[in-house]
Amino acid sequence: MRGVVLALFLFFMGGCAQKKIYYTPHLILQNSSSKHLSIAVADVEVPEYLLQDTLLVKDAQEHFIPFYFIEDPRQSLTKALIQFLQTYFQKAIVLHYPWQSSNSACKVRLIIDEVYIKQDTLFMHALVTLDQKHFQFFIHEPISNLSQTFNKLLQKLFIKVAKAVDRFCQ
Repeated sequence: MRGVVLALFLFFMGGCAQKKIYYTPHLILQNSSSKHLSIAVADVEVPEYLLQDTLLVKDAQEHFIPFYFIEDPRQSLTKALIQFLQTYFQKAIVLHYPWQSSNSACKVRLIIDEVYIKQDTLFMHALVTLDQKHFQFFIHEPISNLSQTFNKLLQKLFIKVAKAVDRFCQ
């Protein structure tokens, strides 16, 4: 009986030793434009592997490492983008498309094609569509802490999206 109790104890302690770190976007919000805009943000699209709580590593042999989001990455990144744009454009109305959008809104669609690690650097490739205009962004950041580096990349990406909205949406 003692052996069974000891085995259960070690089993539970071993499971607790593998600590999972869960990610949620934490961005520095900044005011920049005072344009009166109506912006409709579609759900952010992400690679399938992010939905499976993994991140791609492109070394000599490609593999995946654990990277857990607190909630569905599409939802958390969509919320973060909406919040970022609401703060960036002080006088804008930023809505979640299609349920709350108006016909006059500038529609923003963000597709994150790839997020991967290569040689201690985190890379992100994204496509942004503003109504009928298309933009590609490729950004990278050396990794110090994976969650912090992911936040830095999102910050850079969201600033690029906001600047494109500022330039091309009326």
